[in-house]
Amino acid sequence: MKKYILLSALLFGAIASATTPSTKASTLATIKEEILQTPTKTGGVLFAYPFTTDSLPTPPLGYEPFYLSHYGRHGSRYLTSYGNCEKVEKSLKFEKKLDNLTPEGEKVYKLIRKFNKQLKGHEGELTLLGGQQHKGIAKRMQNRFPSLFKAGDTIISKSSISPRCIISMGNFCEGLKEEVPQLIIQKNASPEDMKFIMYHTPMADALEGRKTVEFKRYEPICDSLQLSMATAAKIYKDPSQVKNLHKIMRYIHDIASNMQDLDFGPDMETEFSLLGLFTPQDLFDQWQQKNYSMYLKHGMSPGTNYEGPMSAKSLLRNIVDEADRGLKSGSKVNLRFGHDTALLRLAALMGIEGTDLVSTDLNEINSKWHVEKITPMAANLQIIFFKNRRDDILVTVRLNEQPVRLTGLSHYPNHRYYYPWSAVRDLWLQKATPLPGQPYPD
Repeated sequence: MKKYILLSALLFGAIASATTPSTKASTLATIKEEILQTPTKTGGVLFAYPFTTDSLPTPPLGYEPFYLSHYGRHGSRYLTSYGNCEKVEKSLKFEKKLDNLTPEGEKVYKLIRKFNKQLKGHEGELTLLGGQQHKGIAKRMQNRFPSLFKAGDTIISKSSISPRCIISMGNFCEGLKEEVPQLIIQKNASPEDMKFIMYHTPMADALEGRKTVEFKRYEPICDSLQLSMATAAKIYKDPSQVKNLHKIMRYIHDIASNMQDLDFGPDMETEFSLLGLFTPQDLFDQWQQKNYSMYLKHGMSPGTNYEGPMSAKSLLRNIVDEADRGLKSGSKVNLRFGHDTALLRLAALMGIEGTDLVSTDLNEINSKWHVEKITPMAANLQIIFFKNRRDDILVTVRLNEQPVRLTGLSHYPNHRYYYPWSAVRDLWLQKATPLPGQPYPD
């Protein structure tokens, strides 16, 4: 154990010192302060949707909204793996028999057992909070763009075949109909649509399972960041005796982070805060590990040959093609519901500023690319089309209901978040050109 810790620490320190100037270290310190002000952010993709209001920059004079294209991640859910949580419970039970748990460790064991009873049989399920998130987003969308949601309008909505996505779609559509009961919403969840809603290249699948040579080079760094020795010392009398401690501590942090997404979360932590058990540095390191790992798998990572965003080509092409059809037919809204990985990849491929970072530097990645900001639970992308009386078309993009800029494109004069659709379309079609073997969204 001690040899492993020393090796990992030396590897991490060597990479950081070799690639990171003092300015980047200073930036990372600022990010650390920001993250620790809201410890639930350290859950990364487990971070519950943080917004209750939306924002839209003022469009140029004479431009009105007339079409909206959307992709939404499912809302807050239970952890997807009971097996990992069971490993934690069994490990704590084993250490308890060895008299290796501290009084705080006994509390952790008790809370984990209670959590696991609630989780078993509900892995990956949407929670009530997850449904409420989507209802809120839908209502704000309708109130922001009432001309796109009028009585009698038909809306096409498609979902991943995952139950949590289908139920998220249902809650979203219910929220719209509570505002405009006469809307006609066609809801679909077809395996055929998965070729764009949630497509993986074979290499992206390998990355997801950490099976590639490229990813394995980074594993010691991730393992050292999730070790959380200071926090482990609060749980175990002798942490060095715990088998696979780095994995156990990561799973404990996952459980602690997931409680913000659950309907029973506050009641469970009335007497003992599992997230509060982690020291500030260990919390930040857990976030760094999660953030870095997600970037490698789904961001514009040169070390993994950009395989994550390459999986989003068919989704981006679907967005462009559906926009072309919508602009001709007069349809107003196109909704899609899927997963965080697809949205992470899509945002990077589209060139959304803040999501398309290209870097091999861990500190630079964690300073500039934040997964909890890009895809918290119920994350959503909205592309809103505006036109004037001359039928000139502009688009603005909102990520999580906040305006974002597009890399490599010139905005409309004096309106930094609005872009000519013709330029955006040309760029996105270029980026969406499928690679050999990739699906083409007919």
